[in-house]
Amino acid sequence: MICILSFIISMMDAYEIASTRLPSSLCIILINWIGILSAMGCAGILVYIMVVY
Repeated sequence: MICILSFIISMMDAYEIASTRLPSSLCIILINWIGILSAMGCAGILVYIMVVY
């Protein structure tokens, strides 16, 4: 559940920053992508646990 929330928040941050400041937003979008990937990994681990148990 926390993973999904962090995923949504990071996506919203990426869109908000991209709409306001494009040049300086690239680094922040990269940071957000790292957060999105970690959130996807967390969700994948949760699905794996649900499937195994």
